Amino acid sequence: MADVAEGGEQTVGCTSDPSQHKEEAAIPPRHQSAFHSSRSLSQSVHLCRRSAIGRDRSVLLILTFGFRPRQLFYATRGLNRTGRAPLPIGTLSGTMAKMTDSRENAMTLPDPAALSTRQDVERLLGQCLLRFQAFELLTKSIVAGHRVSGSVAQPEGALIRQIDDTRRKTMGRLVDDMMGSFLVPAGQEGLLDVTEEASGSSFSIHLQIALPPEEFVRIETKHRALVALRNSLVHHFLEEHDLRSESGCDVARQVLAAALDRVTSAYSDLRRLSLEIEVARKAMAETLAAPEVRDWIASGRLPWPATTIVQALLNASTKLAPCDWTSVNAATEWIAAHYPDESPKGYGCRTWRQVIHDSGLFELQIRKADGCRSAWYRPRVPKPAPPWGARIIARSTA
Repeated sequence: MADVAEGGEQTVGCTSDPSQHKEEAAIPPRHQSAFHSSRSLSQSVHLCRRSAIGRDRSVLLILTFGFRPRQLFYATRGLNRTGRAPLPIGTLSGTMAKMTDSRENAMTLPDPAALSTRQDVERLLGQCLLRFQAFELLTKSIVAGHRVSGSVAQPEGALIRQIDDTRRKTMGRLVDDMMGSFLVPAGQEGLLDVTEEASGSSFSIHLQIALPPEEFVRIETKHRALVALRNSLVHHFLEEHDLRSESGCDVARQVLAAALDRVTSAYSDLRRLSLEIEVARKAMAETLAAPEVRDWIASGRLPWPATTIVQALLNASTKLAPCDWTSVNAATEWIAAHYPDESPKGYGCRTWRQVIHDSGLFELQIRKADGCRSAWYRPRVPKPAPPWGARIIARSTA
């Protein structure tokens, strides 16, 4: 580069290859500033301007043009080879000026008549951003805690890792994680694949809220629209609204008021879901504190009264034959229709008769009719309700 010219400005050019020296010599001296001695980049022109903005600071602007060698001279004059049409230098100059004007205009103080409205806009924008941050923090709390897995020996470490991973996610990523994992359409809830530790015992906690399909679609659409709205406010608000005039401030104020209502409503809905999660967590804690559950974790003996499959058998007997014996075949057909995820294999049993026998909560009777044997059952004790409405989940590896 050349030295800084007098007045704090600098203009530098890079020439074409050495074969073009004759053409350079033909260029009038006043134009040769575009052809500096540096030849590291052939077939291009670099315009460099440095302006001092303080005792030890300066602004450096570098503009590069790529041309064929014979066009370099005409580029300095703003003409193409024929001299009939201007090169886009003037257009570029105007574009750069518009960029500066756009930045300055966005921050220009409004007319006195618009100042009060502008202050309302700034206040509403601050409220919107704070409410969006509250929504985002609550979403992070839900996403971080709804699904945790790791080693039984270090459960706190698994939660800390999950929280740290969630903390760095954007609002869009958080919504992606929440929809389909925490909030799911009814019929799609259930166990997901769990990555277990290489050795030792492991655990997995997965909280879900099942919604009617149309409600799930409504919430997902609403949350994704909120992400777009948040991004627009944070990144494009000054581009989309003229805050220099009273009419522009009026429009911006209306947009922000509507945005504040939307994010406030979404936050309230999410807060209600968060409270439901806390109720579910407390119920889970009470279940885990029960002696039969502790015995199950320690010895592998299932806490049958708290299992969904026992509740399904109880509900089947109530529906099909209240106060009487129920056909096992009829009960299994009813359960298949109302509890499609329940299967004896999920509880270490081969047949429904084994579930009825091993649970110890039912009487089992084998009847013969027309040379065929069939199984019947009825509750042994008053039908207990499980302490919470979901199957106990635990996995361990030796």
